[in-house]
Amino acid sequence: MGLAASDTDTNGTLVEETVIRELSPGHLQSALVSTPTANIQCGAVLARLYIQRGGVSLMESSACLIDDYVFSGHSAAWDGSITILPGDQLRLSLISSEVARVRASVSIEPKSAG
Repeated sequence: MGLAASDTDTNGTLVEETVIRELSPGHLQSALVSTPTANIQCGAVLARLYIQRGGVSLMESSACLIDDYVFSGHSAAWDGSITILPGDQLRLSLISSEVARVRASVSIEPKSAG
């Protein structure tokens, strides 16, 4: 099982920030968005984590995995199974009123050969 993680620093301006990352084909088993930054209050960082399938515009997505606030002591998680195809991307959108580091991580079971 592969684990992929990505850290992003928000700018605290309430302007949406987006980070896109290519995913390896396989089966997405879980996703987690958290902040290791201390003293981030509830309601300060809104995180949305999407799967984007090839050719889809930034305004659309194939699946929304997480749509929740993350703050000190509270992570947002998704548990399930989605098949990841070649070219699929993970899109993290953040809206924040505070400067914070946000970590998105996913667990992907590689596609079996044969």
